[in-house]
Amino acid sequence: MTEFLQRLGEHVGAWLYLIAGGLAFAEAAILVGMVLPGETALLVAGYFCHEGVLNVAVMLPLAIVAAITGDSVGYAFGRRFGPPLRASKPGGWVGEQRWNRVDEFLNRHGGKAVLIGRLTALLRALVPSMSGMARMRYRTFLIWNAVGGVLWAGACVWLGYAFAASLHKIEKYATWAPIPVVVVVVGGWVVLDVRRKRRERSEAARSEAARSEAARSEAARSEAARSEAARAEAQRAEVAQAKAEQLEAEQLEAEQAEAQQAEAQQAKAEQLEAEQLEAEQAEAEQAKAEQAEGAQLEAAQLEAAQAEGAQLEAAQAEGARFEAARFEAARFEAARLEAEQLEAEQAGTRTPALETGQA
Repeated sequence: MTEFLQRLGEHVGAWLYLIAGGLAFAEAAILVGMVLPGETALLVAGYFCHEGVLNVAVMLPLAIVAAITGDSVGYAFGRRFGPPLRASKPGGWVGEQRWNRVDEFLNRHGGKAVLIGRLTALLRALVPSMSGMARMRYRTFLIWNAVGGVLWAGACVWLGYAFAASLHKIEKYATWAPIPVVVVVVGGWVVLDVRRKRRERSEAARSEAARSEAARSEAARSEAARSEAARAEAQRAEVAQAKAEQLEAEQLEAEQAEAQQAEAQQAKAEQLEAEQLEAEQAEAEQAKAEQAEGAQLEAAQLEAAQAEGAQLEAAQAEGARFEAARFEAARFEAARLEAEQLEAEQAGTRTPALETGQA
């Protein structure tokens, strides 16, 4: 058996550092420990350190750093993505029972839970993420994580180293001696696993009962909350209906007021239109009266002009008659004077007297 392990180690070689350190890192960082516990890889690495395939001075600090770093990544992952992960399908693979056990464990032990969880197979992969989900201070987490990483990684490597030394001593006495040891170890592991599963089922039953009770209480509270919400909703509906009726009445009153206002505006418009029509008729009648008065004035002016023309013609005729009469009188006077002068010439002696009379 040791020769087979020796050949396997020589074939893989330095890749064993990466494999062992990667599994120790990934156990809590990405929950690989739920499937393949990291201590198995470190135990094998300790065995190969004894066989000279690996250097214990390199493997031991590598294992410690990988363990501490992996838990720190798990803490950051849980702080950022913990609640959605727990409710997701991969979180369902972990099992609600395990999540609840880690919750109880953290609440009961606080910062020490990180150290205790590091040394407990079931809790090792979940405690870092749960610590992040619980918002534990990173400084507190890092201190306990470092202590647990040193103890756990160092113990796993040295146990593997010691197991290799014991295995060589046994092979000195019997070639097949490792087989009973392996059978005993496997049998013990099976017994412990059966007891663990029974304990988990018992705890699961208690947790299920507690969850059922909590669910009933939650259902009762939910029912009370729904009833209260229904009453509140009914009250809100009544208030909303009253507001709607009031709003409808206000809208009806507003529509009636608008209708009355429209009727008043229409009556006012009709009255204004009638007044405008009357004013237009009055203006038309006034225009007709002014036109008739203008015609009368024009006729009067025409008659006055005609009368004035007739009067002027009469005055002209009178002037002509007066001129004619005066001309006739002057002619008559000239004829008389001429007759008198003729008489004076005839008289002879009466000429000076005639000249004086003419003067």
